[in-house]
Amino acid sequence: MCNEGTEPTPSEYWEMTAEPMAAMLANTSIAAIDDELGHAEAAVEKFCESVRIINRSSIAHITAAEVRHHLETELGPLRECAVSTDHINGLANRWSAQLRRAAWRRHVPLLLFRSTAEADAIIGQAQVALVEEPPWAHTDRLLSAFELCHADIRTHLFDRVAEVGTLSPVAAPHSSRVTA
Repeated sequence: MCNEGTEPTPSEYWEMTAEPMAAMLANTSIAAIDDELGHAEAAVEKFCESVRIINRSSIAHITAAEVRHHLETELGPLRECAVSTDHINGLANRWSAQLRRAAWRRHVPLLLFRSTAEADAIIGQAQVALVEEPPWAHTDRLLSAFELCHADIRTHLFDRVAEVGTLSPVAAPHSSRVTA
């Protein structure tokens, strides 16, 4: 498309390709998280109801702190299911290195007799300029879309695990006050 002059602008590419592709992954992942955590939520509710029954009908009393500790211990491993950022970060590092090499190749004659600081400044400016040109602009948008997508998925998982682990009131024995 670049050779034919029909490539989309970076904004058009974001709107028509990068963001919709990332959104599809985010929506699918978030739906799967919600579905699976629905089962965990039901189990936590049964656990909390059992605690309320024990606290109402027994001499033994399970405190809110004990319940909170159990929930944190049991729900903690769910956070480890979050999408790892290692691969997307590795891809971003590789892309950045390629961008730097491309900028260096374009300006090698200017860099030969410059100090390291001057050469770095020239390369930095060249990288900024390259990111606004195809194909760099498009790959930058695609990478950004998926980095944001990964962050959204992780945030949703962490928020949902925290929500599932939120305590329902644990009634104190022979008392109407709420302890949690």
